Amino acid sequence: MSNGRPRRLLRPWVIAVVLSAFAVVQVRAQNVGSDWSVPVNFSQRLDTFSDVPVLLCDQYQTVHVFWAEREDDQTLIYHRDNVGGSWSNANDVLVTRSVLELYGAVAPNDTVHLIWFTATRGELLYSQAMLASMRDAKHWAEPMELASEVDGASLTIDKAGVLHLVYSTSDANGLNHVASYIRSVDNGLSWSTPIEVMNMTVPVGSAMGVMVGVDGKGRLHVVWQIRAYTYGEYSRVGYIRSTDEGNTWGNAMTLASSETPPGVAAPAVYTFDDDEIHLTYDLPERVHRWSTDGGATWSQPITIMQLGAAFGGVNQLAKDSAGTLHVVSAVSDGVYQAAWNGSTWGAPEAIDRRYYDAHHQQLVVCQGNQLHVVYDDRRGEHEIWYSTKLVNAPLIPQRAVPVPQAVAASPAPEATLATGSVEVSRPGSVDLQTVQVRTAPALWNPVLTPALLVIGFVIGVAAILLRRVVR
Repeated sequence: MSNGRPRRLLRPWVIAVVLSAFAVVQVRAQNVGSDWSVPVNFSQRLDTFSDVPVLLCDQYQTVHVFWAEREDDQTLIYHRDNVGGSWSNANDVLVTRSVLELYGAVAPNDTVHLIWFTATRGELLYSQAMLASMRDAKHWAEPMELASEVDGASLTIDKAGVLHLVYSTSDANGLNHVASYIRSVDNGLSWSTPIEVMNMTVPVGSAMGVMVGVDGKGRLHVVWQIRAYTYGEYSRVGYIRSTDEGNTWGNAMTLASSETPPGVAAPAVYTFDDDEIHLTYDLPERVHRWSTDGGATWSQPITIMQLGAAFGGVNQLAKDSAGTLHVVSAVSDGVYQAAWNGSTWGAPEAIDRRYYDAHHQQLVVCQGNQLHVVYDDRRGEHEIWYSTKLVNAPLIPQRAVPVPQAVAASPAPEATLATGSVEVSRPGSVDLQTVQVRTAPALWNPVLTPALLVIGFVIGVAAILLRRVVR
C-alpha cells in the first residue's frame, strides 16, 4: 500500500503537467501556418547594428528599403529594392555621423527624399536622389542640415510634389517643446521659413515626437507625443491640423494622457484620398480613430489589438488595391498583422513570434495585393527582418522605372560605390529572391519547436519519476 499511494498521487500530477504543456503548445501554435513568409534576415551585416528601416513603394510598384548600419565612428544608410521582382544587393548610399530615426518618401517626379535626425536634440538632415540612379551613392545629394536641437521629425509629399516637413525642438531641460512646419516647392532645393504648429510647456523633462500626413485637398494632419525622460512619469498624445496648407494651425486636441507607467505612446496618422484620415496610438492597447470629413469630426476609439505595454513603434496602416485596410504592430514577443472590415478589426495574425523586441515595424502594399513588412530587433541579432504576404486583391503589374536622358548618358556605376558597397551574398546567407509565401511550418519554427521540446522534456521527466515510483 505504501508504494501504491505515491503512484496514485503522482500520476494525476504528471498528467496535469503534460496536459499543461500541450495547452501551451496549442495557444502558441495558433499562429503557426500563417500566410506570411518566414521572416528572413534582410540586412545581413552581422558585424554592425542594423535598425530604423524605412519601407517605400514607388509609382512603378517597386519596393524600396532603407536602413541604418551603425559603425564605431559613423553610420551608413543602406538601400535595397526589388526591381524586376528580385531583391538587389545592399548598397550603402549615404554616410552620416549618426542616425536616431530615419524617414522617407517618393515624389511624383521620381525623386526619393530621406530625412533623419542624429540624436535627441540633434541635427535634422536631408538628402535626395532620382529613382533611376539611387543605387549609386554618387547620385545622392550631400546631406543638408534643416534644423538643430530636434527631437522628432516627419516628411510627406502631396500629389503636386510639394514636400511637407514637421519637426519638434526642445529646450535644454526638455520642458518647452515647439513643433514647426516647413515646405519645399522646388523638390527639396530650398525650404520655407518655419511656421509654428504648436508650443507646449510640460512639468517634467520630456521629448516630443511628431508625424505629418497630407490629404487629397491639401489639408495637413499632425499627430504628436510627449513622453517624459523617466519612463511613464508623464505622457500625452494628440492631433492638430491645418486647412490652409500649413500657413495657420487649429487648436491641438489631446487624444490620451497619463502620469503613470507605461503611459500612452506611438501616435500615427494616415490619409487616403480627399477626406479619409486615420489615427492610431497605444494606451497601451492599440487603438484606432478615423474621420471621413478631413479631420473635422472623429469616431470614438476602437481597439485594434491588445499586445501589452511594450511600445515597439507606431501601428502601421496601408490599403490594398481592393480597399482593405491593414495594420501591423509589434511587442516584445512578436509582430502582428490584422485587417479592418470598416467597423472592427479582425483577429491578429502573427508574422514573427520570437522574443526579439521588434521595433520600427514598417508596412507597405505594393503591386496592389502584396503586403511587405520590415522591422528591426533589439534582443536578437540586431538585424532588419523582412516578410511578405499575398492578399485577395487585384494585381497591379510592376513597371520599369524610366531613365532620364541625363542619367542614361552618365557613366555606369562602378562595382564599389564611393562609400563602399557590401555584397550580402555570402555562405550561409538567405537569398531573398527565393522567399516564398509560407504554406507549411518550417522544420525549425520559433513558436512550435521550443514548445515541442518542452513537452518532450516534461514527458521524459515524468517517465523517470514513474519508473522510480514503480521500483
